[in-house]
Amino acid sequence: ALEYYEYSLSLRKNLEDNRGIAITICNIGDIYFSQGMYGKTYEFYDRGLTIWQNLGDDIGISIALDNMSNVLLKLNRFEEAKKCALESLEIAQKSGYSTDIKNSATTLSTIYKMDGDFEKALEYANLSIKMNKNVDNSENKKLALKKSMEYDFNKKELKDSLELQKEREVHHLKIEEKETQAYGLFGGILLLIVILFIAIKSFLTKKKDNQKINEQKREVESQKLRIEKQHVILEAIHKEISDSISYAKRIQDAILPTKDLLNHYLKNGFVFFQPKDVVSGDFYWIEKIDDHVIFAVADCTGHGVPGAMVSVVCHNALNRSVREFSITQPAKILNKTRELVIETFSRSADNVKDGMDISLCSWNTQTNELEWSGANNPLYIIHNNESVINITQPNKQPVGKFELNQDFTNHTVQLKKGDTLYLFSDGFMDQFGGENGKKYKYSRFRSFLLSIQDKLMEEQSILIENEFLNWKGSLEQLDDVCIVGVRI
Repeated sequence: ALEYYEYSLSLRKNLEDNRGIAITICNIGDIYFSQGMYGKTYEFYDRGLTIWQNLGDDIGISIALDNMSNVLLKLNRFEEAKKCALESLEIAQKSGYSTDIKNSATTLSTIYKMDGDFEKALEYANLSIKMNKNVDNSENKKLALKKSMEYDFNKKELKDSLELQKEREVHHLKIEEKETQAYGLFGGILLLIVILFIAIKSFLTKKKDNQKINEQKREVESQKLRIEKQHVILEAIHKEISDSISYAKRIQDAILPTKDLLNHYLKNGFVFFQPKDVVSGDFYWIEKIDDHVIFAVADCTGHGVPGAMVSVVCHNALNRSVREFSITQPAKILNKTRELVIETFSRSADNVKDGMDISLCSWNTQTNELEWSGANNPLYIIHNNESVINITQPNKQPVGKFELNQDFTNHTVQLKKGDTLYLFSDGFMDQFGGENGKKYKYSRFRSFLLSIQDKLMEEQSILIENEFLNWKGSLEQLDDVCIVGVRI
């Protein structure tokens, strides 16, 4: 593709086609972007922007600025990315280009989300959704216009055909009139009969054609009304669903620990949380009882709205186990949580087997003793100055209804300063991507964690996010992703 674009660029330069040159340069930038060569990408997008500015083309300028903001985002140059995206949005809004407004707003929503400004992120996400509706509405109007134009064309074609037929008939009558003058009165009467017959036939044909035209017109109008009605219904359904999911997200956000709470209890740690949809079946959880900080990463059955509903049940069961029953040992917490989850779902007439996989720690901040228990999800520990990962295996059973339920195993580890531990769901490892579209897998994840051990925890969070996004590329995210890292 790159070879052909380079050849196209040389041809356009020979033709002095500046607009074509700008388009081709930006396309070459897209190739480098897909290869992760962001420095080269930025160089070509910047060259394209200069040409669009010289041409005074607002569409090109807006698109080029949005592209540059996405590259700067990949390079972690957030302020420059934000500046480019805001300038792109301003140009697109002045020009009224719904598609470009949508793209710029989407980029800004991502930037503010990564920056932690969720209010701004939501504002631009709503603008993107609004512009997407405008684009859909424009497509429906184009369809109705196309039907109307087809009707006008058919009507004109039929009218031209009738006029041509009439001209031919008149010409034929004049010839017959001259020929019948020699035959006298009988020929004239016969000619009159023929003329009368043709006139009646022409009248009936025209009447039939007019009826057909009116039917076509009514059909076009009917289709137009149906399209408009369907659009109104779909818009109402879309708004209702969007409002419901947004409300569900507010509920889920309310039960998740705040950033301030995490920083207070886990001063040297991070959370990387990447839901597949607006709401998530994964969640992270933290409580403090005396000297024990109890925290976990949980992966509930499903994702999206169903997964989020299960997560509310499981989150509530964890809270009750610790707060109501004052349990601090991880294995006992999981035993009690399983009992509460099964009790909740048993109230249904259906045989509900939903539950969660979880990795649960209880850290004594005074002695640095760590107790841990897990359901299907392991614990990774990297001791200070070591280059291996110590894996503590979980019980092979969920927190929920299971054929062979057993008591969960409690593990104890004495931690030292500088030790690092990781809790996670399986969403990262199961993600397809890379050059061959394969799963990321646990072995690759462990190698990656070892490669970033010399980094601060805050920087590790950014590197993990970039690794996930680069691996996923343009492929769809398959599952929710949640990773918690803590350095003692």
